[in-house]
Amino acid sequence: MPEIIPAVPRFMSAVPEGTDVSDTKLGMEMLGFTAEGDEGLFTQSLNVGRVLAARDDEGGCLYKQVVVEIGRRATKSTSIMATIVGRAMNRPGYKAVITAQSGTIASSLVLEAGETLENNGFAGYKRKTTDDVEGDGTMRLLRNGGRERIEFSNGSRIWCVPPTAAAIRSKAADDIWIDEGGEHEADKGQAFLNAVRPLMDTRGELAQLIISGTPGLARDGMFWNALEDVRKGVDPDDGIVDYSLSDEEYSELDPRPWDDLTEEQRDYERAVWRRVHPGPSSLKTDGSTLTSIRTLEKRRKKMPFHEFVREYLCYWPADAATSAVDMDAWAAAERPSPTLPDKWAWAYDVAPDGSAAALCAAWRDEEGNAWVEVLDYQAGTDWLPKFALSHTGKQRFALAYDAIGANMEPAAVMEALKPKRVKTNGLHMNKGVVPAQAAFVRELNAGRLRHSGQATLTTSVEGAVWLQRDGYRLWGRKASASDVSPAVAASLALHYYDTDIVRRGGGGYTGMFD
Repeated sequence: MPEIIPAVPRFMSAVPEGTDVSDTKLGMEMLGFTAEGDEGLFTQSLNVGRVLAARDDEGGCLYKQVVVEIGRRATKSTSIMATIVGRAMNRPGYKAVITAQSGTIASSLVLEAGETLENNGFAGYKRKTTDDVEGDGTMRLLRNGGRERIEFSNGSRIWCVPPTAAAIRSKAADDIWIDEGGEHEADKGQAFLNAVRPLMDTRGELAQLIISGTPGLARDGMFWNALEDVRKGVDPDDGIVDYSLSDEEYSELDPRPWDDLTEEQRDYERAVWRRVHPGPSSLKTDGSTLTSIRTLEKRRKKMPFHEFVREYLCYWPADAATSAVDMDAWAAAERPSPTLPDKWAWAYDVAPDGSAAALCAAWRDEEGNAWVEVLDYQAGTDWLPKFALSHTGKQRFALAYDAIGANMEPAAVMEALKPKRVKTNGLHMNKGVVPAQAAFVRELNAGRLRHSGQATLTTSVEGAVWLQRDGYRLWGRKASASDVSPAVAASLALHYYDTDIVRRGGGGYTGMFD
């Protein structure tokens, strides 16, 4: 068996040494989850339990609100439910309200937990007829078409409500758990959250609001805002357990189909999975794992890349508010103007309306660092074929371009030249453009990209923002604050250099995934 390396939370709130996780442990045992980890808990369950159980100097909750983000099939919801069940057992008269993106989902959470407790022998409380479920008298599950609840013999109660302010108003509770927070609509979700908080005002210092889920479709809404606030430390009363993929890690992944990747690229992605998703490192007492690497591979093959990283790696889709380039890293990458080497690749890109075009060069130095340079950037496109012709004696590689829209006309002009003196190579989205832009950002973030500080290129990358399209992430043409043509041309040139030089055996850089 390969070495088991536990997943590491990207964000986790500090917890006092010796924090008591007995509530979570008891609940997990009652729900039938036993693990080989510390305290008999999976590592992520232990982390969730510790942050939820952390106490301040006066014995109250250290974190009045806790946000939990963990990928699918990694006991996120189970760990929270276990903590609630354990509290219901250890704190007579305890009350917990559970809701989700719909009343049906909230109902299923309570129903599933209640039926599991019944099956594990804890039913029998207030058993009236022989048809009622037998058990040791700990609890009973009341099935009531969307108003399910679990009642305990010690007076504790867990129940579900739909995600509306009217449904929960005046229903005071010790804990309120909002699951699938990323699925709540932005305005409605925030309004619901505002209505929820007062319900705990009279329940003392142990009252706690728990928000959990996986990413929504955009970086907006109740759950995103809650995550960002606690990540930035806006309120010290907020806690977090967050296993998620960062923008930097995302830029290192290749969005192409799994079968199109090299084994080296697959190994790199598997390593990222192990860091982010707790499933492969969560050992059950029988030696199996919660979610194996093989299972994740199957999901990666069948699911669009953007859905896989959202569901399993908790990556929030980039939108028009998400900058594509770290300008601090860009500034650090500036070097004195270089001289073109003997071997270099080139590419052009035209603004969608044909108003301007850029032609860029790219190469690698002896240390493997990527260099990008704008050869020219002018209004219109008439100048482009003439400029390319003037450089044919210096450049033996084809001129690359994104084979769409306004880029097609200059390529047609050059293809029609007699005799043909400019070779062109049209790249397509998932085979060239998408990996080119991802690699450009990846190399920059890794400190392996160089440029000479040209204002044209700097302005272009500074205004570039990500746009989700057909399952892939691209620099948005219309959404960006400036013309991204120079940045696109530079990325295509670098991609073409890396792929074409390597293919021809010309000594191109091959350490991109080291």
